[in-house]
Amino acid sequence: SSKNGDFTKGKSASPLINTEWVEELSGISAFGDHMFIMIDNMESYDDIWMSIAPGRSWGKASNLGPSLNTEDIEQAASCTPDGQTLFFSREATLEPGFGELDIYMAKKLPDGNWGTPVNLGPTINSQYNESYPLISFDGRTLYFCSEGHRSMGGYDIFKSVWDEKMQRWERPENIGYPLNTTADNFVFSHTDDPRVGYTSQLRQGGHGDLDIYRVIFENQEERVSTVVIDFEILSGPQKEFLKVHEWKGADGIVKWFPVSIGYQPTDRPEYSFVGTKEIEVKDGEIYEFAIIGSSDGKEVGKYDEKTFPKGSSFNLVDIRVKKNKVTPKGLKPSVSSLKGRKDISMTITVKDAKGNVIGDYLPNYNTGRVVSVLAPGQLYEFIIAAEGFQTLKEKILVMGLGDYKQVVPRTLTLLQNGLEAPAK
Repeated sequence: SSKNGDFTKGKSASPLINTEWVEELSGISAFGDHMFIMIDNMESYDDIWMSIAPGRSWGKASNLGPSLNTEDIEQAASCTPDGQTLFFSREATLEPGFGELDIYMAKKLPDGNWGTPVNLGPTINSQYNESYPLISFDGRTLYFCSEGHRSMGGYDIFKSVWDEKMQRWERPENIGYPLNTTADNFVFSHTDDPRVGYTSQLRQGGHGDLDIYRVIFENQEERVSTVVIDFEILSGPQKEFLKVHEWKGADGIVKWFPVSIGYQPTDRPEYSFVGTKEIEVKDGEIYEFAIIGSSDGKEVGKYDEKTFPKGSSFNLVDIRVKKNKVTPKGLKPSVSSLKGRKDISMTITVKDAKGNVIGDYLPNYNTGRVVSVLAPGQLYEFIIAAEGFQTLKEKILVMGLGDYKQVVPRTLTLLQNGLEAPAK
């Protein structure tokens, strides 16, 4: 299995599959949910069985049925991604083919059983042995090993492409050195990435007999994934502020005069100006002013911000302010997109699993997105820093191999400073 883009240590598939006898993996589905096993034990001899993994573990293997498994040797199998066509090798003695081991094809019937296998014919099968077929992810290229077809020595790996117009397999092509050598080369497995495959070979510097090697085809364009991040901007409710002028009286007490009334005690020599400030008015609070004095020589009265006689000649007696509790409005944070928010200065740093900086990115404010092009099969850390917002760190696994995706979409939430992340 793969973890953070690296393979974990191998372990036994399942006690439901492995016995003290021979169970040989001969093929696995495109989605990794079922595998084909060549059985040579007390239950069967040189037959192909199948095990399904509905969850995290493999189930008990089952015989593929009498149409596929005969008294002859059935050795290796590969299924198309849709699960409807099976390619396998058979050493036919009851109905001889073109050589010893030949490659056959069988279609799945509506009842779920496999139909009668058909020999792929002399284009694929030579007078020698052909085995270990593997069909590509698009179902158009068949890989197999053969002792014929102008082999470099022993078994070589070949490929044949399906001609849709002529409805036939094209003449096999030797995939060449260095995958093929003068020694026997049996198995090649392509991934859904045309640039990457795997093979088992005996080479100097290996760890034992046959080792598994990863193959990179330099003539194929390197595949990349595009990580597209959309942002939700979570901002606090619009704060309310009370703007006041501060004046200090002869007694040293500083008093507030709300800017909204348009009055300051400039005609009162006992007051001296201190400055202008803004006071945050929190949800559930209110500031109430009582301005006492006379307007245009009238009797002394008490006014508030709404009733204060603006534009009149006012003779101040006193001003008082009181902070009272009221029923909170229950203001909720607002959610918006990054689109058009050029007021938010943001930078995105991407690091690999070892902490190396891959690159720094800026958002596209026209789309509200951040787009980065990265190599698949690796774990990346995205560090998003924006002025006035909490720094966000997000790890994104860009899958490779059979789980590869050309576009990896994500939606992240950017929290304004002071806000808590919403409960999920």
